[in-house]
Amino acid sequence: MTAAALLGFSLSGSFWQLCLWAVPYGLGAGSVDVALNNYVALHYESRHMSWLHCMWGIGAAAGFASLFYLGITAGRAVCGFLTFRLSDARMIRLGQGVVAIGVVALALPGPAWLALGGFALVGLGCAPIYPSIIHATPAHFGPARSQAMIGVQMASAYVGTCLMPPLFGLLASRLSAGLLPLYLLVLLALMIATHESLLRSARQPAG
Repeated sequence: MTAAALLGFSLSGSFWQLCLWAVPYGLGAGSVDVALNNYVALHYESRHMSWLHCMWGIGAAAGFASLFYLGITAGRAVCGFLTFRLSDARMIRLGQGVVAIGVVALALPGPAWLALGGFALVGLGCAPIYPSIIHATPAHFGPARSQAMIGVQMASAYVGTCLMPPLFGLLASRLSAGLLPLYLLVLLALMIATHESLLRSARQPAG
C-alpha cells in the first residue's frame, strides 16, 4: 500500500489527488509501524527491546532542529542504557519526572536560557515514555490483544500530535502564550493519572 501510494504521488496532477493517495500511504505506514512494534514488544525482553526503540527514535528525531527534539534525541540515546536496569514503569515515571522539571523551568521567570533549557528537559523526559508504553502492552493486555492495542495507542499518539498543538495555538491567540506551562502541566497530570490507573488495573487478578 505504501509503495502504491508513493507511485500515486508521483503521478498526481492536482492537490486533491495527493490527498487521495495520502490515505493508503498512511494506512500502509501505520500497519508496518504497528506490526513492527508489536513484534518487538512480544519477542524482546525489556532490557534489549527499549534499546532498539531508542535508536529508532534517534533517527526519527535527528532531522528536527528544535530543542524539544534535541532533548528527545539525547534522551533516547541515554534511555537505551537505562533499560538494562529499569522496568518499563520506572522508565515512564522517570520520564514524567523530567518533564515536570522542564515544565517548572518554563514557568519560572528568568533569563531566556532557562526557558530554552525547559524545552530541552521536556523533550528529554518524553524520550522513554512512548517506547516503554508500547513495550509494556503485551504484559498489560495479553499477547493476543497486543497488536490491536498498539494500533490504538499509535493512532491516539498521532491524533494527539495533530490536535494538541493547534488547540494550544487557539488558546494562545485568544488568551496568552504564557499559558504553555499550565497547558503542559495539565497534560502531564492526565498522563500520570491514566498510567498509574493502568498499573493498578494490571496488578488486579482477572475475574
